[in-house]
Order: sequence, then structure tokens, then C-alpha cells
Amino acid sequence: VIFVANEFNIDNLDELVSVFDLFIVDTGYSAKNKANIIEKINKENKPIYVLPEITELFLLNQKSYVVSDVTLLTCDIDGISIADEIVKKIIDVVISVIALVLFSPVFLFASIAIIKEDGRPVFYLQNRVGKDGKIFKIIKFRTMVKDAEKYTGAVLSNGNDPRITKVGKFLRKTGLDEVPQFINVLKGEMSVVGPRPERPELISEIKKTVPNYDIRLKVKPGITGFAQLYGRYDTPFEQKLKMDILYMRSKSFLFTDIYIILNTLKLFFSPQKRA
Repeated sequence: VIFVANEFNIDNLDELVSVFDLFIVDTGYSAKNKANIIEKINKENKPIYVLPEITELFLLNQKSYVVSDVTLLTCDIDGISIADEIVKKIIDVVISVIALVLFSPVFLFASIAIIKEDGRPVFYLQNRVGKDGKIFKIIKFRTMVKDAEKYTGAVLSNGNDPRITKVGKFLRKTGLDEVPQFINVLKGEMSVVGPRPERPELISEIKKTVPNYDIRLKVKPGITGFAQLYGRYDTPFEQKLKMDILYMRSKSFLFTDIYIILNTLKLFFSPQKRA
């Protein structure tokens, strides 16, 4: 496998095509150079993958038109159709009710453990940005000491964060700290599947380096999704956005949601795979 990075000298590509079996083309090439690279590799019938730009993902499953002799593609993300919205709502309600019933013992034992280690409150409410930029309170089991951000402000946590309690480490590792968010789903603030909701303060910072980041606000945020399933906690926001756009440009939200939910369950029962 060879990674054709954007600083790679494409003049050396001819001698390498016969040596390597698979090629991955990085972003940053001009359209002309990228076309030349793909042409050379395709002539040898070698597998080739291309890392897309964010704007290129906008073109997935878009409508095409031919005007005179010019081929055009629309380039927009409309969110979810009314029909898909209804189906998603039904799935959200059914899954959330089942999940809250099945996880009711978790609410009991987690509450007891949290109170025993660090007192009340059991739940942690935090402002997050929802669909169309609407702010809502996300509900999670509290995994940090009380007033964890009193002196630090809004900062991203990591696995070695000293503010995380012993119970909190277990809840985070197993993903059980997210269970109360099914209440957010029933309230209509979230969906089971969708982009991960971010904090307003962090979105303001992210948008400075990741253009089009707020395009993900066209759909309800979710408990799980492509970015949550395949990304890691420290995955760059640009890569998470690409996975969110991939979800938003899906041909079928129903089948995509089912795929993501089933694979999330698989991940849930394999907690050692969590990053």
C-alpha cells in the first residue's frame, strides 16, 4: 500500500505503480494532477482510493442535469425529507422506550455508585447545539467531579483527565454514560442516529478552521452515527464532518440508520474496542 500524499512527486509514480498493489490519493492536488495520478494507476488495474474534500462529498447522490451540452450536478444538503423524518421519529420513539426499559437497572446502580463516590447530582446537564442551531440540554450520567469546569471553562476531556471519577471511567469505557440521552430523543431534541451534538463554545472555535462545519445542523444530532462509530475521541473535526456529510448524503436514511444501530450494538458489546 502506498499513500500518495500531497507533497509526493508524481513524476516518480510510473516506477512505483508496478511495485505497490493499492494506492490512496491524498487531498491537496489540483484537479489536473489528480486526474493524471488516477489515469496512470488505472492503466495498471490497481485499486485506488481518493480522500475527498468536504465539498466533493456534497456531490454524493445529488441530482444531475444536462443543459445544452453542459453536465451539471446540484450541490446542496437539504437535510431529511418529511417521509424520512416520520420514519426516523417512529424508530427513535420505539428504540428509546425499549432502551430506557432495558437500561432501567443501570439508572439505579449508576445513581447509587455516583452518589456513593462523589455525592449528588447524578446527572450532568450541558448545553449542546441541535438542529438549526437550537440550544438544548443534553442529559448524561455525571462522570466528572462536581464543578469540573469551574476554573478551566469549556475544554475537551481525554482518557487521563484527573477530573474523571472512578465510576465515571467505567461509565465512559462502557458507553453507559450516554444512556440518559434516550430521554433527549423522546423529547424530540435528538435522534438515535445523527451527528454528535457539540457545545456552542466549541463550535465557534471549530468553524474558524473547518469551513461548512455547521452544515451538520440541518439534521437532528444523534446518540450514534458514522463519526461516533468509526471515529475516535481525538479524530480531527474535519474528518468527523466528512463522516457526518456521508451520513446526510445517504441514499436511504432507513437502511443507513439500521446499519449504524446494529454496528453500534456490536461495538457496545465489545467495550475493549473503544478508543
